[in-house]
Amino acid sequence: ELLSFLMMDSVQASLEIFANVELFIHTVHYEENTHETVVILINILGKLHETPIKFHLEDLMRSILTENTKFHHGLTEYMNYAISLQMNNEVNSIPYADGVWSSLERICKYAKKIEGLTGTNNCWASLTGHICRILHGNKHEAFVEKYLIFSGLYEELRHNYFYSGKIYATLHDLQNPKLHIPQITNGSFRNVHDYLDFQVNYLKDYFLSRVGEGIAQYNALDKEQKKKAVFRDFYGINIYPRVKLHDPFHKQEFLKYYYLDLAPFHRKDGVLFSNVWDEVIGRDLRKNIPVVYLLSTTSNFTKDIITAVSVKFPKNMATYNKNGYAMIQIFGLENIYETILNRDLFLVTIPETFEQKFHTLKVLQYTSAAEIPMKEYLVHCERPVNLLPEHLNDLQNFELNMQQFEAVQKALSQRVTVIHGYPGTGKSLVFHHIMKHLLSRTSHKILVVSYRNSFLDDAMVRCLTLTNSIVRVGTSVTEEGLKNYVLPEEILVKDKRFIKIINRTLYEFQSAVIEFNATSANPPEYEEGQQNPIDKKFQNVYHKLLKEADLLPFQYYLTRHNMRIMGITSVGAAKYRLYVEFFRPTVVIVEDAALLPEPHLITALKNSTEHLIMIGDPTQISFGKTTFPNHLPGTTYFERTIEKGYAVKLNIQYRMHPDIAELVRDVFFNDLVDGDDVRNILPISGIGRNLFCVTTTIEPIEVANRELLGLCANNFAYYKIAYATKENVATLLFISKLVLYLFNHGYTKNDIVILTSDDAHEDAVERCMSIFTIYKNVQVKSINHFAGKECRLGIVCLLRNENEKEIGFPEEEGILSSLLTRAREGLIIVENLSTMPEENQVWKRVSSKLREMQAIATYFPARCEVHGAEIKMVTYLDFEIFINEGCSIGSRLPCMDGRHPCLMG
Repeated sequence: ELLSFLMMDSVQASLEIFANVELFIHTVHYEENTHETVVILINILGKLHETPIKFHLEDLMRSILTENTKFHHGLTEYMNYAISLQMNNEVNSIPYADGVWSSLERICKYAKKIEGLTGTNNCWASLTGHICRILHGNKHEAFVEKYLIFSGLYEELRHNYFYSGKIYATLHDLQNPKLHIPQITNGSFRNVHDYLDFQVNYLKDYFLSRVGEGIAQYNALDKEQKKKAVFRDFYGINIYPRVKLHDPFHKQEFLKYYYLDLAPFHRKDGVLFSNVWDEVIGRDLRKNIPVVYLLSTTSNFTKDIITAVSVKFPKNMATYNKNGYAMIQIFGLENIYETILNRDLFLVTIPETFEQKFHTLKVLQYTSAAEIPMKEYLVHCERPVNLLPEHLNDLQNFELNMQQFEAVQKALSQRVTVIHGYPGTGKSLVFHHIMKHLLSRTSHKILVVSYRNSFLDDAMVRCLTLTNSIVRVGTSVTEEGLKNYVLPEEILVKDKRFIKIINRTLYEFQSAVIEFNATSANPPEYEEGQQNPIDKKFQNVYHKLLKEADLLPFQYYLTRHNMRIMGITSVGAAKYRLYVEFFRPTVVIVEDAALLPEPHLITALKNSTEHLIMIGDPTQISFGKTTFPNHLPGTTYFERTIEKGYAVKLNIQYRMHPDIAELVRDVFFNDLVDGDDVRNILPISGIGRNLFCVTTTIEPIEVANRELLGLCANNFAYYKIAYATKENVATLLFISKLVLYLFNHGYTKNDIVILTSDDAHEDAVERCMSIFTIYKNVQVKSINHFAGKECRLGIVCLLRNENEKEIGFPEEEGILSSLLTRAREGLIIVENLSTMPEENQVWKRVSSKLREMQAIATYFPARCEVHGAEIKMVTYLDFEIFINEGCSIGSRLPCMDGRHPCLMG
């Protein structure tokens, strides 16, 4: 039976063993085990260490690998026996003996994942030291080599390093939120310790300063204000001074969820006061999305850790949040030093965008310096090594320019490759050729990663043109064509071994929760120096929960493990870490790489990764400032590689008409070169040019289209856009008639995209445009959702925000340059620019170039394609007049086939 495990792959062997773990442990500790059996067991344990299973494996190994166990003695005796055979030049005829040393090396390397060098906790490090002692002093060449391997590993373990702080926030962190920037010389961090600390602190810095400010403002309230406060909102940091946590449901599926009463002192007969729900509680709960909570006991708030927990909503959450309760899973807390049930707690909620940091922080918490992949590149920024694989021999250049061909060649031959290029320079084409070659000429498994769902899904759609052997992990899929390739959140697995393991694990978890609740209700006394019994029980529950999570990737393996390509966001790569490890990608391709925070890159790479390919546009880095406002230039590997000259640059564009390219070249990309094809792009029909910026006028709004004005006002108000400003309504009316004008000149809904600077404007404009049937399918996209894509005609719609001083024209160069580089044939900017803030330096440069090109005016320069007459469209009414009456020449001619003669061109 043991031999049969060696014939299986590592995952199948794991299922067999963990389903019958008691029997396996009994077999391992059997007193009469021979050298032959020990050899088989060593090889089996080595095979188990090939899987990403963590907590089940660690429990198993700690039960059999500690000193003074029967297996440890048997292992020692066998190694001494094997050494004596080698020393006497005798043949070791035991089957599978040739795999023992490689299996031992694989087992011992697991010590990098565990803190400490000795004791039961890191029995792998203890085993490494034990092997070193056995091999020490042996002069035989074969054993000298083995000693160097294991002693080198042990030395690495001696200096191994884990992030030593809490991954969320302590009071000390809140009082000292300034991010320390480590020394970076010539692209290289001083050491891996500095590098790891910086990545964790960088993520923490995102929310530390905001939480610190919110709590400081709360502490500034007087006693009476604090006493009355149910809730306080400090710039998005919501504080609930007194909440209570109650026992979980006593049902199997809900045992991990605890009641959180957000207003325990504002109820009558258990019913929440209506004003509290409407004005306070509903802010978080009515969203029905995960909110991150920071919990602390009020007695320890000023001195103890503020611990974080991510809310997990059961399917019927809505039933319970109506009365001001949240149901939360508390077992993400880092520690519990005293009872937290049925007593006053202090609660802080922070924006849901923290989830993008939360999952990555959890992975980095268990990542040691020794485990960081590709350290020579990420930490020390060394020159990429050329591998020159044989499959490159038949690489041919069919449709690529020299820059693009060099990018493909290096991506396929170097261990690490960074490719950066301006919009329209063929980054997608390069991606296509890299993927095509890898799929046809290698057996590599490929992980495609991007920070944004839209970029990822665009890349995955392109992959579908090459193969349908793909799987998309995650729930926020933006492309309809990918829905059939999404990994379901729940997969029905009929494997009896898996069912047996999961049932046993759930039982262990339920028992641990019951023990924890009982201990919390009646905490026993304990002596100083002993572990707090509550925290001990809590840590046991947390461990059992992790064992449950350990099993989820088996569902993926048993259904989708043969896929060639996996697509996942960088947040998902941390959230679904084990899925990626089961996939075992040998190639990782990062799309939109300039936006990827460095900590996300670390968690996306795996020990199986042999090639890293990063493709992006460094001018887009400022996109991340909305989510990562603390970006520090020159700290990411993508930027450091470009600065050192190791990256491949693409600067020949094949997308935009030369007029559009001239605008962005002079303002943003001074070395952008036009490809030959773009010179053949024709002017926009009905305009006679390819680039124009028009400032709208507001006078006619007060006397016409009051229905649209009212609907626009409601929609703008919903999205917190200042609907009362006449400029906004004028802009929208002008664009609506401009689109209709373009329809009458042969363009379709598929040709035109209305581009906005942020998501709120996209939603508001889309709702307003859909009021009328003719506009319902016109694409309205924020640049966040349309970055990386292109369209035939782009209309940039810029609205004023709620604060009248904030114009829709963005300050960030990356956002603006992306807005202006989506269109191929024609780009039209529509805004009331008369109130543009003078301090907007980006717009100053754009408007100056537009004036130089004579491409900006207070009217729109339309042209009749039939009679050649030019018409100045000052307001949206001018479009209506032309559509109904034609130009000055055509207005005197009769209609033909129901259409005006000016529209027959």
